[in-house]
Amino acid sequence: MAVDVVPNLVGGSATTQLPEVGSLDTGDGTCTATLIGCRTVITAAHCICEVSGTGAACPDGTFFLDLNDYLVFFPNGGEFPVSSASVAPGYDFGIEGDLAVLELAYPIRSVAPVPINLVGSPAFGTSGVAVGFGTQSDSSADSGIKRQAAVATSTCSGSGISDAEHVCWDSGAPAICLGDSGGPLFADVGAGSAVVGVLSGGAPMICTPGDVTFSTDVFVQSGWITAEAGADLDATACGDGPQVGDVGVTVDGFGGVVSSSETESFEVPAGVKQLRVALNAELGDPPNDFDLSVRFGSPPNPGNSDCAPLLLGSFEYCEFQDPSPGTWYAEVKVFSGGPGEYQIVATQILENPAPPAPGLGDLFVADFLSWEVFQVDRATGDRAIVSSSLRGSGSDLAAPEGLRLDANDDLVVANFEDRSVLEIDTASGDRSVVSGCVDLTCSGTVGSGPDLLGPRFLAFEDDGDVILTDREGPGVNAVVRIDPATGNRTTVSGCTSSACTTVIGAGPAMDALFGVVVEASGDIVVADSFALLRIDPLTGDRVVLSGCTDVGCSGTVGAGIAFEKPQEIELDASGNVLVADGDPTSPPFRAVLRVDSVSGDRSVVSGCADAACNAIVGAGTLFSEGLIGLQVENTGAILVSDNQQRALFQVDPNNGGRTVVSGCVDAACSSLVGSGTEFTNPLGLTAIPLPEPGSGLGVAAGIVLVSMLRRRREARAARAGTGLV
Repeated sequence: MAVDVVPNLVGGSATTQLPEVGSLDTGDGTCTATLIGCRTVITAAHCICEVSGTGAACPDGTFFLDLNDYLVFFPNGGEFPVSSASVAPGYDFGIEGDLAVLELAYPIRSVAPVPINLVGSPAFGTSGVAVGFGTQSDSSADSGIKRQAAVATSTCSGSGISDAEHVCWDSGAPAICLGDSGGPLFADVGAGSAVVGVLSGGAPMICTPGDVTFSTDVFVQSGWITAEAGADLDATACGDGPQVGDVGVTVDGFGGVVSSSETESFEVPAGVKQLRVALNAELGDPPNDFDLSVRFGSPPNPGNSDCAPLLLGSFEYCEFQDPSPGTWYAEVKVFSGGPGEYQIVATQILENPAPPAPGLGDLFVADFLSWEVFQVDRATGDRAIVSSSLRGSGSDLAAPEGLRLDANDDLVVANFEDRSVLEIDTASGDRSVVSGCVDLTCSGTVGSGPDLLGPRFLAFEDDGDVILTDREGPGVNAVVRIDPATGNRTTVSGCTSSACTTVIGAGPAMDALFGVVVEASGDIVVADSFALLRIDPLTGDRVVLSGCTDVGCSGTVGAGIAFEKPQEIELDASGNVLVADGDPTSPPFRAVLRVDSVSGDRSVVSGCADAACNAIVGAGTLFSEGLIGLQVENTGAILVSDNQQRALFQVDPNNGGRTVVSGCVDAACSSLVGSGTEFTNPLGLTAIPLPEPGSGLGVAAGIVLVSMLRRRREARAARAGTGLV
């Protein structure tokens, strides 16, 4: 039967440790959550299921709160939106399954997840630690401070709560309270410390020592949790570098009560790659609004700080790349409300280690959501981060999409969010702006000409100029030529500005550009949402090579299966166009197509053979609808990135057979091919060319070639350092 319980650590002590435990704001209230994968957190179902919810139904008859309102705050890692949420299928509060698994919109870095209990339910009398951000009584509004408490498990008997589904303790000592819900109960049941329970409620009283505190038994639900989290549950580190708690990672924690303002200071030595400073404080009633300000060298003052988020509420976060060594100051100031308790956590992260030296055929992949560029070992599928906020210096990677290796063996990357094109040194990870905005606020630009709208994919002309597909939104598109020496930009075809009052070139209006290639003739072919367009590089005039004649598809060019949504494109050895085609918003079709460069006729190389995907060309795991990036190797093999499955596929061009090269083996990501940091959203990809078939270049010669390329890059860098270019 249902019991009269209320979700509710009274008696705990404040802590700035336990970096894997964060605060969850659902937009309707606050709870606690625990990182069990680099993108996966676990919390209580009742935190996201409410009678007032406006989303899908939860198993207990309540409804999901709006996913767009969720934010998970980790003092050592930052604040993260949530992309998806699921609830245990048998959820009934106080009865069973008060568990929810949330997927973060992008991964945390340098904070290691904790394992869940896969051994067995803890025996009565097992020592544990409960953690939460909740209040100290049912009438206070002091949630927002991380607290921990030592407990010992006991029977739930007499409370109306089932021992079979829950882990209880008699809270003659600590009791959980409002805001602690969803927090972890850590214990060692034979395999080291793990999450054995997720805090749920108390019976018959709330927030009162003496009641029975219950948490959902994680072992009982471990099968469901494992299925939801997939291979992310196996992660023991998030990112390639050291994690919080490792040698070399410094954490300074401060706390106290602020009435007006309080300032804390800490030392940062040379060599720190990233400094993270976070504030969390009491919620208050009416709500407190405490502000964080951080400054190097002297205490912050109004209008003079290196970071001051000035957000509503009392959870704020600042992040600094390559921070200056010396004394830093963090101030918490009361904007409204108070006095109240606060915690400030300053975390100093070292740079990721250098990836292994790349070899022939190794891949580089742009990860759109993690803001990283990966290197993938072609033989093993192992992944390493080449460039990110924790690897390399210079302008930020900000939603990188297309990328190619240039003649100097550097990566040229379309940097969508910053509206720029970057060059990345693959050895150091350093980033420099080739053209466009120098940062997210576009405080300066490199190169003259029309502003970039939103760089997508790129290709090279014979003279080394960059051809870029540039898109702000539907109907606002351009194909842009960039001089890599000056960064100067000219519009080849399409809109000359975001207002699109002037359009260069005649022909079909462009809707939403994606991939681009330059043919042997010099003509440019782009993938639009409805067709492949061929563009005259001199006039900008556009004609349909294959697909619909306009966005409304009033006519078609070329025979064969219709496009769904062409993404990246590449040329094969015969000059025909290969297309990665799939649309997550309109499944089920996904395939690699070949388009005849003369007739525009379309044929399936691999994947769905018809629009309904009733038949499939090629053996092997089928792609998801998230096909994006494309690369054709000298051998003819086709490489494809799948941003939904989070994997790279190799396609046999002769029979369409598909093999996962790196990443998730299936849509559920039940396991991974290759070791290293997992992809989040792989888009563009490129590869170090393999020897031409029949060239006679063997493995030893291939190693020599890679060494020569590396020496050439090092020599170029040395000349640049002396002014000799």
